[in-house]
Amino acid sequence: MTSGPSSNNFNVGSTLGSGFGEEVELSIRMTDRAYRLIDEVIDPAGNSQLPQSRAEFLTTAVSSNSQEILMMVEGQKAIRDFAKDLSDDVTWINIKPESKYRLNTKIEPDQSVADSPQSISMYEETKDTIDQIVRCTDLGQSDVVRICIIKQLYTLTKDIGLENNNSDEAEASVKNQYMTKTKRKVIAERWLDIENKLQRVVDELIFDIHCEVLSEKFSELIKLESYSSDVRAITDHYKYDFKQSSGCGVMRNNQLGKEIIDELDSVVED
Repeated sequence: MTSGPSSNNFNVGSTLGSGFGEEVELSIRMTDRAYRLIDEVIDPAGNSQLPQSRAEFLTTAVSSNSQEILMMVEGQKAIRDFAKDLSDDVTWINIKPESKYRLNTKIEPDQSVADSPQSISMYEETKDTIDQIVRCTDLGQSDVVRICIIKQLYTLTKDIGLENNNSDEAEASVKNQYMTKTKRKVIAERWLDIENKLQRVVDELIFDIHCEVLSEKFSELIKLESYSSDVRAITDHYKYDFKQSSGCGVMRNNQLGKEIIDELDSVVED
């Protein structure tokens, strides 16, 4: 594969992928390692199904993966806000959702990003999806795009038959054509780590809420003839702020989350 132009300051806009709306631009910053890995999975000659340029790779990465990532994190904001409301208004609850998102999205976590921002063109629909992910997670736009890039690198190395290939002969035949096994391993490990951390945030938040709502203290308070202000705060936030949110739907599909909802529904109905 070609290494492409020596400069990393290129403009993307010739291939926007699928989507709707006007063309918009988004500026991000990436590491030198990310640029070099992208260059190894492009085929300027067009002799394969690989992207023919960096522009095609980047626009495809964002348009193809942003919706999937949104599905992974949808509902997280509502759950996080619910946890914050409980922590603000209930004297004995102290959950800190902001500590959950310490996520490094660079392909090589210790490497610095390039000084010059990278301009990427995309449809408004794709930009809206990125903004939704930002609102759900508190990640930045550049973080979301970098996640899309890592996911696309992972997908390409799997789709072209490079993952889980134990044959030395096959390895030798593709080494010079695409990328080495070591680099593919780096990509796979980074994506799987990011995917796990994105999904784990909800599980951790639900666990924290479960510990409070199904605690012995809460059970004792709801047995009192007159509910305390703390119990009223929990049920009010649940009934009026959280119950109709997308986060409640996510919670219902989690075993601990379902126990929380069942408990709060029973208290609200009483």
